Amino acid sequence: MAILLYLTGKVVNGVLPHGAKASASHAFSYHRDTVAAVWSKRATPEVLFARSCRRSNGLRYPDIADRLEKVPLPLRQTQRSLSQDIGVPRTTIKRYLKAGYLRRQFSSVKPRLTHKKRRLEFALQHSEHEGSVASWKLMTGGVL
Repeated sequence: MAILLYLTGKVVNGVLPHGAKASASHAFSYHRDTVAAVWSKRATPEVLFARSCRRSNGLRYPDIADRLEKVPLPLRQTQRSLSQDIGVPRTTIKRYLKAGYLRRQFSSVKPRLTHKKRRLEFALQHSEHEGSVASWKLMTGGVL
């Protein structure tokens, strides 16, 4: 409605001057075609008061966390299986993760470092230390 009032203020002798739509598009940060569409629909003001078709920034699925908790763990492993099970598009799950409404949870247990310890002991057995210089023993006589 503000665009229409702006353009109506620019009218001279019942005619919209050249460049008025472009200046309105810059003033209101809309595309020039959007401003032209508003001007062409000025005879039907109920169209101008209609709600916007844009997606709201709010939560479309406010109960998504509850629905997600009810899903068994094996079905929560991938976003695709999760979206099929709770009936929400996969892109919505991605958007909620990015916005911070949902959080990834890792349930794997870290492996113990016993193998790394054995590798280090093996390497130390096959090295020679003379002062601050370390060198490796030749292992040509044995097969590992």
